[in-house]
Amino acid sequence: MMAPPLVQGLPLLGNALALRGDITAFMMTGYRRYGSVFRMRVLRKEYVILGGIDANRLLSREGNTLFTGKGFFGGFAQQFDTDSFLPAMEGQPHNHLRKILRPGYSKEAVAPRLMLRSRRYQTARAKTREFLMQLIDLHLEQSQGGDLVDIALAARNLEGDAYTDDDLVIMGIGAYVAGMDTLANTLSFMLYALLKHPDVLQQVRAEADQLFANGTPKLGDLRGMTALHGAAVETLRLYMIAPVTLRTALKDFEFGGYTIGAGTDVMVANCITHFLPEYFPDPTQFDITRNFSAVPANVFTPFTEESP
Repeated sequence: MMAPPLVQGLPLLGNALALRGDITAFMMTGYRRYGSVFRMRVLRKEYVILGGIDANRLLSREGNTLFTGKGFFGGFAQQFDTDSFLPAMEGQPHNHLRKILRPGYSKEAVAPRLMLRSRRYQTARAKTREFLMQLIDLHLEQSQGGDLVDIALAARNLEGDAYTDDDLVIMGIGAYVAGMDTLANTLSFMLYALLKHPDVLQQVRAEADQLFANGTPKLGDLRGMTALHGAAVETLRLYMIAPVTLRTALKDFEFGGYTIGAGTDVMVANCITHFLPEYFPDPTQFDITRNFSAVPANVFTPFTEESP
């Protein structure tokens, strides 16, 4: 069985230094040179990279049966004595919990072992748990309007039992990572992009001034802010928070003319389609007038693709 081509790297380090820089640029270089399937090494670990729209579609349509994230994220879940961390789950339990928690989201790297033993990390973990338990207790005393914590408290697992405190804590951490932390990084990139393009900043400012001219706007009024919306989606396209999706193959499968064996660590480079000119002409240009509605499904994937 022929293996996919290997990106040349340094002795021992492999491609580790390249990944410390611009991950998207590294993935695009590999895609242009080798095609939709290639390999890379980071220290002693080898990964198979899948890129292009077919890779995104594979992850979207078959990701939950073909891959698992447990090898990459299971250790984090174990730090909180639970298995109920969505990125580390698979199969029916994953589908069940994802379906339960989805309404709670509708409105809005794995650490070295040495660090996990450090006093600083242990203190941070304890404070995080304490804060989330206080939040859970608050919701137990009184519902907060059906938010994510309320939904999790009312939910039952596949056996019909309530989720444990450890389960609820990791769900709360997941909401932070998937929501607030992601939003903070995206807004930082958006501010950078606007300051880098003063002409666009001027358009967004004028739009905002007009919106607030008659007082505090309503939520629905934001839909008319075309410049702001264009700047936001272009930021998500150019400055992805999740340029790759880390998974391990659960079974053998064919992709790009190669057989990827069960147990292979895979990176689906969902960032690649964002920089292909057949979907986004002049792809490195920050253009807030792009028509994203004309882009095929599974091309624009700023927060990765997942199968339902």
